[in-house]
Order: sequence, then structure tokens, then C-alpha cells
Amino acid sequence: MLVTELMELGNLRDWSKLNREHINLVTILRLMLDVTEGLGHLHRKGILHRAINPENILLYHDEENTIRAKLAGRLELTQRSFCC
Repeated sequence: MLVTELMELGNLRDWSKLNREHINLVTILRLMLDVTEGLGHLHRKGILHRAINPENILLYHDEENTIRAKLAGRLELTQRSFCC
């Protein structure tokens, strides 16, 4: 059995189509920051994200009801990830 975290808002592509008129600059910047922080974390671990696209950016509400983003999709280990 595989258990995953619930991302109740779905992916960025579908969410943005449904909410186009209600998306503000603060939300866009928050989501961009979440994605770049996620990519930075993966790169520090020697992992490349091979499919960065709106379908692989999953959205959810945090405990303060702020829309947040996490990455999903195809990942690849680099040679660096096998050392130290």
C-alpha cells in the first residue's frame, strides 16, 4: 500500500484555469518561492527534477489557509548523490 499526502487543490495547471480571475501577486510569488525552495532542496541532495511543469506542481492549504506548492514528478539521482 502506498500512502501519500493529500494535495486538496490539485495541480497548478488545473487550479490556475479555475481561479484565473482570483490569483494575486502575493499568491504567485509564494508559489514561486515554494517551487524554488523545493528545487534547491532536491539539488542539495543530488537529485534532479526531470519534469518541471504545472502538472507536477501540487497545491494545498497550509495550517494558516495559505495556498502552498510542492513538487511531484520524475526525479533522477545524479552521480553526486552517491558520494558522501
